[in-house]
Amino acid sequence: MKNSWLLILCVSIFISCSRNYTTNPDILSAERMLNTHPDSSFLILSNMRHPEKMGDADYAAWCLNYTHAQYKLHKPNLSDSLIKTSIEYYTQGKDKRHAGIAYYLTGCIYRVNKKNKEAMIAFKNAENLLENTGEYRISGLVQFNMGYICMYDELYNHSLKYFQKSLRYSTLANDFKTSAYAYREISDMYNQLNYPFDSVMLYSNKALKLAQGAGDSLNYYTILTRQGELLYNKNYRLSKDNILNGFRHLQLNLPYYASYLAYIYTKLNMPDSARYYLAISYNDSKQNPDAFLGFVSGALIYKNNGKYQQAYNLLEKAYAKRDSVYQRNIKSQLYRIDKQYDLSEKEKENSELTIANQRKLIWISFLGFIVLLAVFIILQILNWNKKTKLVQDKKVQALEFEKEAAKTKNKQKREIIRLNLNYKIENTLRLNRLKKGILQQDTKDTFIKEITHQSILTENVWKDYIENVNKLFDNGITSLKETYSDLSYLDQMVIALICLNVNVKDSCSLLSMEKNTMYVRRKTIKKRLGLDAETDLEEWIVAYVSE
Repeated sequence: MKNSWLLILCVSIFISCSRNYTTNPDILSAERMLNTHPDSSFLILSNMRHPEKMGDADYAAWCLNYTHAQYKLHKPNLSDSLIKTSIEYYTQGKDKRHAGIAYYLTGCIYRVNKKNKEAMIAFKNAENLLENTGEYRISGLVQFNMGYICMYDELYNHSLKYFQKSLRYSTLANDFKTSAYAYREISDMYNQLNYPFDSVMLYSNKALKLAQGAGDSLNYYTILTRQGELLYNKNYRLSKDNILNGFRHLQLNLPYYASYLAYIYTKLNMPDSARYYLAISYNDSKQNPDAFLGFVSGALIYKNNGKYQQAYNLLEKAYAKRDSVYQRNIKSQLYRIDKQYDLSEKEKENSELTIANQRKLIWISFLGFIVLLAVFIILQILNWNKKTKLVQDKKVQALEFEKEAAKTKNKQKREIIRLNLNYKIENTLRLNRLKKGILQQDTKDTFIKEITHQSILTENVWKDYIENVNKLFDNGITSLKETYSDLSYLDQMVIALICLNVNVKDSCSLLSMEKNTMYVRRKTIKKRLGLDAETDLEEWIVAYVSE
C-alpha cells in the first residue's frame, strides 16, 4: 500500500512537470512584444503555419498570445473559441498565472460582445487564480474591468472598490497608464457618490499628471475635458480652457462639449462665441444629453436681446429635454432593479467551487480504479449536498430579493409622484417671479395663461393623483372614505398629500390655500375621523393606509 501511494505521487509529479509553458522561440518573442508592439506580435503569430499541430504546451501558448494580440488591436468578431483551449490546458496543469490571464481575456471578449454577466464571472475566476502569483499588471486590469461593469450598472460603491484595487495593483506593477485610468475613474465615482469636491479634483489631477507622463494623449485630454465639466458652474474661464482642449484634440462628442461651451460663453458675456458653439450643439440635440445647457444658453442670448418669446420657447424646450432625460433615467433605474445581479460572495463561492471541483478531478485521475470509484462516489454525495443547500439558499435569497424589489419599486413610484408635485410647485414659484419681470400687459396675459395651464393642478389632475396614491397604498384612501363617510373631496386631497409626505407649506402652494386655512382644514379632518386633539394626524393617516 505504501509503495502504491509513492507510485501515485511520482506519476503526479511527472504529469505536472510535463505541463510546462512553451519554449517555442517565436511565441516567446511575440509575447515579449505584446505590450509595446502588438501589431508585430500579431504578425509573428499569424505567420506560424498549422499551430494546431504543435504540442499541447505550444498550442495553448499560441492561443493565449494570439487572442491577446487580437484584443489589443481591437480586431472585430472576437471569439472565445481559441482561449478555451488555453483555459483547459492551464487549469489542468495548475498553472495559475497563465490560467488567470486566459480567464482575463475571456472576460474582455465577453465585455466587447456586451455580455456583462458572463464577463464578470470570467473576471472573478481570473481574480482568484492570479492571487499571490505576482502578476500585478493583469490583476490591475481585471479589477479595472470589474469596476467598469459595476459603473455601467450604476453600482457605484462596488465600482469604487474595484477601481481602488486596480490602482493598488497597477502601482505595484509600475503600470502608469492603467494607474492614470484608475485615478480618473475613482475621481468620477467620488463625484457620483457626492464626495467633497476637493477630493474629486485631487484624484483627477493625479490622473492628469500620470496620463501626461505615460504619453497617453487620449486619456490626458479626456481627463482635462472632464475637469472642465466639473468646473462649468464654478470657474467659467478655467472650465472653458479645459473643454476647448478636449474639443480641439478629441474630435468626439462635439455637440456634447459644444453645449457646455455655449453656456460658459454666455456667462462670460461673449455672445458671438456662444452662438457659434450653440449651432454645433443643435446639430445633434436629440442624441446630446446636455442639449439642455444649449437651450438654456440660447434662451439667455435671446433674453439679452429683448426677444422674450424666443427665449421662452427655448426654455420650454430645455425643460422638456430635462424631463425626458429624467424619465428615461427613472425607467432605466427600475429596469436595473429587476435585472441587476449580485457581485459579492455568491459569485465568489461559485467560482471557488468550480476551481475546487477541477482540482479534485485532476487528483482523482491519478488514483487506481478502486480508489477512483470510492472517491468519486464520496464526491458525488458531497456535491449533491452542496447543490441542495445552494438551491435552498438561492430560493431564500430570491424571496428576499423579490420583497426588497417590490418595496423599492413602490418607493420609486411614490417618489415620482412627489417629484411631479414638486415640479408643479417650482413652476408656480417661477410663474410668480416671471409675472414681475414681464412689462407688456398683452404679452404678460398670454404668457400667464399658457404657463398657468401647464403649472396649475386641475380637478381632473387631482383625481388622477388621488387615484395613484390610493393604488400605492392598496386602496387605503378608499377604505378611509368608506369607513368615514363625512370626508369631503378636499379632505381626500389633503390626505393624499399627507400620504406622500408633502409638508404644510408645499400643500398650501398646491391647493392655493393660506396656512391658517390649512390648519383649520386639518382640524376638521381630525374631527370627522373622530380623533382627539392630542393625536398626530399625519402619523395616524400613514399608519392607517399602510396597514
